[in-house]
Amino acid sequence: MDVQDNILGFVETQEGETKLLVPLSSLTDSVPSKNPAFFNRLAKLNRDISILAYRAFALGILQSKRRQQDSSNTFTRNGSDEYRIEFADALSGTGARALRVAVEAPEIAEVYMNDINHVAIEKSKASAKINNVIHKCHFSNHDVNKFLVDHETRRAKRFTIADLDPFGSPTPYIDSLLRSVRSGGLISVTATDTAVLAGVHPKVCLRKYFGMPINNGFSNETGIRILLSLISKEAARFEFVIKPLFVHANMHYLRVYLIVERSSSKANTSYKNLGFIQYCFKCGDRKAVTSNSNAVQAGITAEQCKRCTDGLYTVGGPVWSSNIFDKEFVKNMSALKLMNLKSKTTSHSKDKTILNNSQIYSETNSQGSFRNDPVQRILSIAKTELDSIPYYFRSDEISSYMRLNPLPIASILEKLNSAGFDSSRTSLNPTAFKTNANLSEIIEVLR
Repeated sequence: MDVQDNILGFVETQEGETKLLVPLSSLTDSVPSKNPAFFNRLAKLNRDISILAYRAFALGILQSKRRQQDSSNTFTRNGSDEYRIEFADALSGTGARALRVAVEAPEIAEVYMNDINHVAIEKSKASAKINNVIHKCHFSNHDVNKFLVDHETRRAKRFTIADLDPFGSPTPYIDSLLRSVRSGGLISVTATDTAVLAGVHPKVCLRKYFGMPINNGFSNETGIRILLSLISKEAARFEFVIKPLFVHANMHYLRVYLIVERSSSKANTSYKNLGFIQYCFKCGDRKAVTSNSNAVQAGITAEQCKRCTDGLYTVGGPVWSSNIFDKEFVKNMSALKLMNLKSKTTSHSKDKTILNNSQIYSETNSQGSFRNDPVQRILSIAKTELDSIPYYFRSDEISSYMRLNPLPIASILEKLNSAGFDSSRTSLNPTAFKTNANLSEIIEVLR
C-alpha cells in the first residue's frame, strides 16, 4: 500500500483467494454511513455463491463448445469473441466480486468493473495489480445504465455474464441489464430493499415491482418471485425470455441468477410462468393460483378462505410461479464447491476443468454434504427442493396451530412422505419445508 492508502484509510484484506484494498472502517462492526468507497464485508456469502454460479455457467459453455469441437472440425482455438467469456459488474464498488471473478474463475477471459466513484475504481485497479490480473480487467467511471448499454467502448458487443448489485432496488437498471448480455447469457440481480418486497411497504412494491407482496412467514420467497416476475415482464418487451438457475436469500438481500434468451415466440407465452398466491391471515391457509393471460392483465380479486370460511384470502403477485432452480446447474455448483477446483488454466483448457454428470454424482455421493458450510448446505437443499411450489410452511407455525412443541423438520418430512405427499426442505428458510399437502392435510398427518 502507498501513502494515499493510509490517508484514505484503506487496508489490505483477503476474501477467498483474492486480496482486496478496502476502507478500514468497512471491516468494523459499526460501519460509518460514509466511506471513501463501498465494500460490504457481510456480503461474503453472496460473493462466495457468485463465484460458484459463474464458474458453473462458464464451464457449461466450454463443455458445449467442446462437444461441438468433437463433432465438427470447424471449431478453432483462436480466442475469438464468440468463445471468450466476459463478466461485467455494473456497480463494482471496490471490486470485491469482480476481482474475485478475475482471480478465482479462470474460465472467464475478461472482467469489466464500473462504478461512479473514482476512488473505488482506482482501488480496484490497485487490487488487480496486487493479484496479477490487471491484464484481464477493464475499468470505467460511468452511470450504471450508460455502462450497460454503451457497447461501443467494449471490444465485444454484449457481455456473457452481467451482475447488478445495487444498494436498494435494482428496478431502475433492469432494462439496461437485459440488453447488456448476449442471447443465452447470464444475469445476476440483487435486491436489498427487502422490506419493500416482504410487504412492509406494499404500495412502494406495487410502484417499483408492479406486484403486491404479502407480509407473512414466507415473504422472502414471495419477494424473490415478484422480482423474477418483474424481470420476466421487462424481458418480454424486448422479445427475451428468462430461465431462473438459482436464487437465495440471506439477511438483508434477495438474489437471483437467470439466463436471458432472445425468442419472440417464447416471449409471447411467457405469462404462463406467472401466477398469484392467496393467503389467509386468519387461519394461515395458502395456495397458488395458476395464471393465464387474462389474470396477468387484470389480476385476481380476494375471495373467501376455503379453510376457515371466516377470512378473506390476501392476494400476492403476480409472482414467478414456475421453477426457481435448475437442478443440474445447482449440482454443478455443488460439485465445484465440493471439489474446490483451483486450477488456473485458461478458457481453452483440457478436460480436467470440464465437469460431467457422472463426475458430479460420484464426487457428491462420495464426499456427502458439508453441513457446517452454509454454501454447501444451501446447495444441498436446493438440489431436491420442491421449487415449483411458490411458498413454504415453517415448523413453528404449524406447531402453533396444533398447540404443540415444534417438530424436527426431518420428522415432518418423514410423516408427510409416508402419508403419500411430496415434501422437501427449502433453502430459503432452515426451519421450513415445502409440500403439496394443504394446511389441513399437514395438521391431520402430524397429529
